[in-house]
Amino acid sequence: MGADMDERQRKATEWLDKLGRYASEKKFPMRIMDEMEECRKLALSGEAEWAAVSRSVEELLESIEGKITPTVMQERAENEVSAEDIKAQLEKMARRCHAENTVSADGMGERKNTVIKKMYAQIFEISHTKAHLEELKNEDLYLQFFSQSGTTYERDVIEMIRELLQSISNNYANMLNHMKSMFQSIGGYRKGIGNEKFYMEYEARRLGIDQRVLEETQTADVGGNDITSFGQKTKEAIKGMVRKLERKRKLLSWMPVIVLLCLLMAGAVVKQSQSRQETERIEETTDNAVMKDIAQEFGEKVIKEASPGIVKSVVSFIRTLLVSLGAFLGLVLLVIVLLYIAYLKILKQWCNHQICKRCGEYLKTELSRFEQENGLSLKLDTVMLNAVDEYERQYMEVLNQLFTGTDYERQNQQRNEMAEWNALREQWNTLKYR
Repeated sequence: MGADMDERQRKATEWLDKLGRYASEKKFPMRIMDEMEECRKLALSGEAEWAAVSRSVEELLESIEGKITPTVMQERAENEVSAEDIKAQLEKMARRCHAENTVSADGMGERKNTVIKKMYAQIFEISHTKAHLEELKNEDLYLQFFSQSGTTYERDVIEMIRELLQSISNNYANMLNHMKSMFQSIGGYRKGIGNEKFYMEYEARRLGIDQRVLEETQTADVGGNDITSFGQKTKEAIKGMVRKLERKRKLLSWMPVIVLLCLLMAGAVVKQSQSRQETERIEETTDNAVMKDIAQEFGEKVIKEASPGIVKSVVSFIRTLLVSLGAFLGLVLLVIVLLYIAYLKILKQWCNHQICKRCGEYLKTELSRFEQENGLSLKLDTVMLNAVDEYERQYMEVLNQLFTGTDYERQNQQRNEMAEWNALREQWNTLKYR
């Protein structure tokens, strides 16, 4: 029995220490603090009976309850609607608003799909290579195409998020009107929550919330960088195909010149061979030199004896023949030049066609893989959900501040204090009747 008594008194002492900390936090008057110290001394003394200790504690508890209970009961009497009831009603409004926000986010699903389809249609446009030949041949233009596509896509996403936030803002505006009506009906002005409180603490901060959430969304990963990265990833393959075909075109453009040079060289060799054969033939016919000299003398004699008119006619004929031959050679040269220009033009068209064909096949394959592997839809879902959650968090933070400094806040604090006190009271009852 003595051991049980000592254990009970020890626990009573621990409980009184906890009660002392509670009294210090609540800044109870010295009278109550002195009574508490007397109870503690009595519990620590080995001579006092448990009944005396219990009676002393009960008197102390009555003094404390006489200090805190009347205030709470008075608050309860003055308000037909308690802070708990108001809180429950506000939570109900918040749940309804959250449901409306979810509907707003779901309603943006079609808009989200439209934004994604538009983006894919824009980047797939480069696979129509005939219209984007310059981008294929110029690396800077190629990367710029995907950079602009990513910027356009992000701009569309931000506009979509802005519309979503506007819808959510309207949902909260409706909730605000319901809250105003509720507080007006229960005498909110008397308790410190009137229209002025709403406008000052809530509506004045709505635009700030919209802007903050929108700025956070602008820094989120919505997929624009993936588009730019696709351009970076594919540029080397495009550059390699274009460079290879351009080298082939340049080589083929020199082929006619090379062939012509080869023909000229072959002609020179043939002519040299013919000259060598002619020399040999002359050497073989040296025996006929006398006959040639006679023929030459005869020819000169004929020319001297011929009339001047005949000579002039022959000279004129030779001159005309040379002029005609020169014009013919010029015409032949002009035709050759024109044919070469046409050849270069056809060669360039062939090269461009091959660039468009090979790059087009490669880009269609890579773009299809990008569309299948890149989860833009999931990224946008995450961004939209985070935007809604952040919007709700900031709005509820502002809403909770509406009660700051009002009677509802004080009443709620007193309810919390009573809950803490009741817990201490229940611990004592358990110890007393043990």
